[in-house]
Amino acid sequence: MTISGDGLIHEVVQGIMAREDREEFLGSISLGFLPAGSGNGLVKSLLHEANENFGVLPAAYTIIKGRKKRMDMTELDLEYLPNKKVYMFLSLSWAVFSDIDI
Repeated sequence: MTISGDGLIHEVVQGIMAREDREEFLGSISLGFLPAGSGNGLVKSLLHEANENFGVLPAAYTIIKGRKKRMDMTELDLEYLPNKKVYMFLSLSWAVFSDIDI
């Protein structure tokens, strides 16, 4: 679980996807997110999908209830780092939306 905005969630996803055993690991865990950052787009989207209001308490309640939602991820190959992949949720924006949110 993270208590953060989208940035830390992004870093958690990168760490998980860098694991050699990621398929097995992902099959054995569920992730939970409490909104506490300047950008909380993922939590907002997940709570909307669950018909819950946005906030820390509804997010915690959703986690406690054990509600799960599978998500699609985008995999990006970097031309300047051919051996590195970046994984994304929501969208690719190069920080535009974070600046707009703030």
